[in-house]
Amino acid sequence: MRSTHQNAALNVGKFVMALLVVAIHTRPADSLPPAFGPLFDSVSRFAVPFFFLCTGFLLGQRMEQPAGCARNLDMLKLRIKKLTGLYLFWTVLYLPPAVLHYRDMGLTFRAAAGMYLRWLFLVDEHYNSWMLWYLLSSIYGLCMIFLILKFTGSERLVWACGLVCMALSLWFDALIDGGVIPPGIPGQVDRLVDATILNGRLLRGFFYLPFGMLLAKRLPRPAAAAALLAAGLAGAWALRAVPMAGGLCFVAADLGLFALTAQLPLRDRPFFRALRTASSVVYFTHMYLWMFWYTVTGRGLTYGMPAFLWTTGLSLLAAALYLALRAAWGRRSARLKAAA
Repeated sequence: MRSTHQNAALNVGKFVMALLVVAIHTRPADSLPPAFGPLFDSVSRFAVPFFFLCTGFLLGQRMEQPAGCARNLDMLKLRIKKLTGLYLFWTVLYLPPAVLHYRDMGLTFRAAAGMYLRWLFLVDEHYNSWMLWYLLSSIYGLCMIFLILKFTGSERLVWACGLVCMALSLWFDALIDGGVIPPGIPGQVDRLVDATILNGRLLRGFFYLPFGMLLAKRLPRPAAAAALLAAGLAGAWALRAVPMAGGLCFVAADLGLFALTAQLPLRDRPFFRALRTASSVVYFTHMYLWMFWYTVTGRGLTYGMPAFLWTTGLSLLAAALYLALRAAWGRRSARLKAAA
């Protein structure tokens, strides 16, 4: 399958996952019967892994052999710089809610600054900017890939380190949630995690990015991808009482869903490229639009179906306005260039 077809399908997937991220933060399931809660939690877990895999997949499409060649390293450096710029831009943009939150907590300037810096470099989010963790995890994950390829040139080592990082990520989550400490491991490990990276989420990108790159080289057939998705979901449900095992099954489901989506038979059209841009606008602006909605309506911090529908609607409107303005700017630039 040609990469343009895969990219069109991935643009559709990214748009759907961006809407799912809105749902994660506004919690529409709170307005539904309790039975929908576990179903929503299961579906929502696909969202951010899909973005990681997509980033790795698109990089993998462009990488050459040998893996540690100068062109690949330059491409990785460029991507790291771009993501770092995005992370700093949106972090500054979401600074006001963080400052107000620290004020409401009654923190001194020194305490607030210390907490802000810790969360900036280790926890990758601040108050009502929860979605930014994807960017920081991607930056660190790409740095790991860059260093391994630069000094060893080994893709297999990249994948091996990714597997180790995912195991640590799931273990750290289990430590914080349930205190799962194997024999011989000091009990201070959970306190160390809680005092630094808070949970295992920061390590997610270390796994999904390299395995997205791997899928760009060895994409399984649709039937195999569907089987992996189904087996992963079934295993996650059967092992839901064993956090690490259930988490590994969800990882398999993530890979299956992504591989299946990448092979949807879609032609590359301007509409799908517009969906790619819209997904970014929705992903990065929806928290501000949610705050705008519940502040203007006087509801205060509000979750549920109305919050989801209003936030989604405002986010889609913002995306449409951005696309219209960008198109108008492009037409104006073309006219000026033609007149010069």
